[in-house]
Amino acid sequence: MTAENSIISTTFQLGSNGAWFENLAVRPKGNLLATRIDVPKLWSISTAPISETGHPFYTFPRESSVMGIAEIGEDIYAVVTGNLSISTISPVPGTQPTQNKNLAYNPDAHLLNGIIKFGNNLCLITDSKKGVIWRLDLTTGEYSQALSHAPLLPEEDQPVQVGANGIKALHSYVYFTSTTREISRRIPVDEHASATVQLVAGNEFKLTVAGSTAIALSKDRTVLYVATSGAQIAPVMSQTVKPAKIVAVRL
Repeated sequence: MTAENSIISTTFQLGSNGAWFENLAVRPKGNLLATRIDVPKLWSISTAPISETGHPFYTFPRESSVMGIAEIGEDIYAVVTGNLSISTISPVPGTQPTQNKNLAYNPDAHLLNGIIKFGNNLCLITDSKKGVIWRLDLTTGEYSQALSHAPLLPEEDQPVQVGANGIKALHSYVYFTSTTREISRRIPVDEHASATVQLVAGNEFKLTVAGSTAIALSKDRTVLYVATSGAQIAPVMSQTVKPAKIVAVRL
């Protein structure tokens, strides 16, 4: 057994190709809520050892896709829904939500995706096509590039260009997934830490977290859950696609 296999396990996997888990939220008792892009459904997934069970939790009747999810109160969630073209990974014109409050307009961004609150007044936002992490001041609405790094970029030879996707922070590190590079990495953000980027799980030749789309930390912060699309837009070795799954990485 390799060192990677000893810390990584499948929490839940769907039974057929073509499905797509996009985002995750951890509920107070530890179970997961997972959004799907291919159908307008929110799934509930058990994280109990060896259970590997999940079921549709809620269906949104007027949309085709469910993307981001974030806890905004005690077991209360904001969910982003809409109509998305899976083949191009782009929204269908006219289907974006209108009830959201605009914090800022960023004309320099290419494809804003994952977002986390960072500190008291900042957000960090991944740009899946430009290969950067943006810093947004929630008070002033001002934005700037927090990081520009090669692993954030999409893999050049992939037909759909989606790089950095999910993002989370823990202690002095920011963790992110890359969809077409099929990796999960972390970046030290402590002012005294190195500028290096460390590989946590997977690579372009493995199915470990192939098509990774989002990450979420367990309540005790010892497990990093990674959602995947099964690499359906960026097959491993240009040929292998698997059913979407949730992977647990012990930290």
